[in-house]
Amino acid sequence: MSIPALPGLGSFRDSVNRVTINGCDLRYLRTGSARPLCCSTWVRAQLEYFAPLLRHLNTARFAVIAPDLPGHGESRAPCAHHTAAYFTDAIAGFLEAARVGGAIALALAAR
Repeated sequence: MSIPALPGLGSFRDSVNRVTINGCDLRYLRTGSARPLCCSTWVRAQLEYFAPLLRHLNTARFAVIAPDLPGHGESRAPCAHHTAAYFTDAIAGFLEAARVGGAIALALAAR
């Protein structure tokens, strides 16, 4: 059984960027200019999964920010133990680098 191809990012392709966090080259999408709305994928997913959602969001009301996890989609990751703690640290670092300020919220959500 083959897996169907993901719909592309279409008009959002120009909103895709890269940043290096803890030795990981992360690909992420950032579009819009208002309050940040962070979308995080699950393991074995990539930011293209958000394409249908992006087409329905008003980017005048939200700044949508969505990274690929390290080693997922088009993001790279060094050889490491890919544990929940590893991915949590990567996303916390990403939120700080993207100036979202969600590290405290991320730690609280984990409690």
